[in-house]
Amino acid sequence: MTALLRRSWPLVLSLVVSGVLIGRTASAQVNTENLRKTIKAGGVSGTLNLALDGHTGNTDGIAADVSGGVGFEKDRTLMFIYGSADYTRFNDAVSTNKDFAHLRYNYNFYHWLAGELFAQAASDQFQNLKFRTLLGIGPRFTVVNTPDKAFQVYLGVDYMNERDVYVIDVTTQEGRHHEEYARLSSYMAVAYQLDKRIAIASTSYFQPRLEKWSDIRFLSEDGFIFTVTKHVSAAITYNMHYDSNAVAGVKSTDTELKNTLTFAF
Repeated sequence: MTALLRRSWPLVLSLVVSGVLIGRTASAQVNTENLRKTIKAGGVSGTLNLALDGHTGNTDGIAADVSGGVGFEKDRTLMFIYGSADYTRFNDAVSTNKDFAHLRYNYNFYHWLAGELFAQAASDQFQNLKFRTLLGIGPRFTVVNTPDKAFQVYLGVDYMNERDVYVIDVTTQEGRHHEEYARLSSYMAVAYQLDKRIAIASTSYFQPRLEKWSDIRFLSEDGFIFTVTKHVSAAITYNMHYDSNAVAGVKSTDTELKNTLTFAF
């Protein structure tokens, strides 16, 4: 019975995550590696990340970014769910409005090889993206993991089905353009612990469209993580997102420098 469950977990989880995320707003690339690193062995753990910037006077408004997730690890199994919402409004003008949800399951076959299955949903008003849904499966390789876990390198190569719905008229939010296709989602995650309180983390995703290799998406997130206490940390990260086939009126490259406070439990 146990062997049957292990062989059938991809199908079972596919049905579960599809049911969880169906109907939700849907970006093809959001880094979830930082949450994975906070999951404690042998139980349930989670994080809450906050970034808030408020202004009054000549400029009135707020910029808020809230994200968090819960993970579970036991024996060879790791599973987590992660979500975020990002909103910016200054002088009655909205400049950022996006959200994201991600569910991932890993099963470790060997110390160097895991199978992973994920589902994702996201939306981004300023990329004209009404929603995007993803479902993917593939292997994850441990390239380097030192005994003290001070230096870690992981590679992943996933097959990913993507469905996009774009808004044609941004002003009225009317009209829809639908696309559905497959991508190769490959990534490399690197983490290095400089000392007990400072770590460097870098994750890059490369996602070409399988039937049209000139259609490429690339995401890079690099940053420093500073441990304040056992349950509190701060981070400064630089994010870069590139889409070679951005819709009309949307720039192909977005960059972001972000300061974040994280609470772990």
